[in-house]
Amino acid sequence: MNPHSAQDRLAVVEQCAYEGVARVFQHLSIDQMREPPRTMFDAKLARQIAIRIMNVEMGLPRNRITKMMDRQRTSTSFAIQAVERRLTDGVFRKAYGRMARHALLLCEKRLEAVTD
Repeated sequence: MNPHSAQDRLAVVEQCAYEGVARVFQHLSIDQMREPPRTMFDAKLARQIAIRIMNVEMGLPRNRITKMMDRQRTSTSFAIQAVERRLTDGVFRKAYGRMARHALLLCEKRLEAVTD
């Protein structure tokens, strides 16, 4: 990975977000989360969680996530809103917190290893 390449750094952030979500959605592959089949609602939710982690927890602007994932801007906004509605549930909020913390730690370690 080139630490001076914005595209490479974005790829690391995206991968870390999905790996963080995979801690809870262990039955799904990262490929299933990235491109969820229409019948797999858990994969769709996992992707929505990864999108919110990238935006809210990792600070990526929505337009950059939209471009990186080749999605429409409204899809990204709807994904974030769907997760935010679920965060009112305590059990979901705790699971989300674990996923987000893991994603952030992974990202920090990987980016730190490259810049050292």
